Amino acid sequence: MNSEDKGRVLKYQELKKTFQELEKEEKQLKDYLSINVFNYAQNKDNLEDVFAINNSSLDFYEQTKGCSNLNSNIPLLEINYLTKYYASRKIPSLLNVNLRIYLGDLHVIVGSNGSGKTTLFNCLRGLEDYEGEVLLDGKVLDLKGGFSDIVSFVSYEFGWNLYETVEEVVFKRFSDLNLTEVEAHNYIRGALEQFNLSYLRNYPVIDLSLLEKRKLQIIVALINDPNLIVFDEVFLGLQQHECLDLLVIFSKLKRENRSILVFSHSFDDFSKFANTISILSKGKIYYSGLVENLFLTQQNKYSIVTMDNKVALSILSKIKCSYSYNELVDTIYVKFDGKLNMLLFQKECASRNVVIKEIKPMETSINDLYPILVKAGSKQAIKDINTQTYFTPK
Repeated sequence: MNSEDKGRVLKYQELKKTFQELEKEEKQLKDYLSINVFNYAQNKDNLEDVFAINNSSLDFYEQTKGCSNLNSNIPLLEINYLTKYYASRKIPSLLNVNLRIYLGDLHVIVGSNGSGKTTLFNCLRGLEDYEGEVLLDGKVLDLKGGFSDIVSFVSYEFGWNLYETVEEVVFKRFSDLNLTEVEAHNYIRGALEQFNLSYLRNYPVIDLSLLEKRKLQIIVALINDPNLIVFDEVFLGLQQHECLDLLVIFSKLKRENRSILVFSHSFDDFSKFANTISILSKGKIYYSGLVENLFLTQQNKYSIVTMDNKVALSILSKIKCSYSYNELVDTIYVKFDGKLNMLLFQKECASRNVVIKEIKPMETSINDLYPILVKAGSKQAIKDINTQTYFTPK
């Protein structure tokens, strides 16, 4: 172990006490989440409060910035014209992908099934050959060349022996990195406490819930103290409250001034807390930039079920909105022209004794973003949307 690694170990030991303070902050966040999360998440201001709790115990960067030589003005991850062809070389699975992620960014790459997310994830991991350039901290990415101290990958699949214990899984990673047993014991104790998994230390992985396995993946990913963590579809299969648990963890990681890159199929999961986003479709980047420029929170699309859908439809006909009715599932789909019109609909239903059994937001689709992408999207997005090369709006 070189002197730099020893320095990091010593620094970690100094911060062990700080980790314990996180338990208080964790309880505070849990108290927030004990509220009905489905309603609570609708209130953007309240949700931002959850992720804006000021706690000195989270300011790890201020305590460790002397240990990092990274330049915040240089993209931590830079992808230039990445193209991936399969054997036929006729149709690329990825074409001229460009994006930049800076230190402290929480960046989400969103795309539907078949958009190229998994292929791009595997290219970054070094599992696929590609044309183009990937730079990590200004240097060409070569995972065999010693970049393991900068980036960690968390895949949707686990790749563990399910009958190994939690402790054995963590020890194995320490062994792979040629770190000592003393370092492993110290890390395991602190990390499991931080993630509230101490009681699972000697449990086999097969007995863990999906959320607990995801937390274990993050514990393993943090062993090398990376500046960038790349997640692939880690929200799939989780319940709403479990997703919020992961968001709490992402918030902490971001406050440590780490960069987080998440591959996801959903726009809406991240619209309230990611600061940058890339839209990947048919292997092309249609947009890469600030989330706020996409106005994802202003779609106002809902599915509605009432006790009297006939009356509800007559109310909607007098309100500024577009809507359709699916007789098979007895559900109304509405896109309101502004939040006030949704409130007006609810008020009219109440005045006419129409009970609303369910009203919930619908996921944003790429079709919803056409009007925005044709103005703010990439040249390729504008060209494809105008010519409908790949998309035919429903």
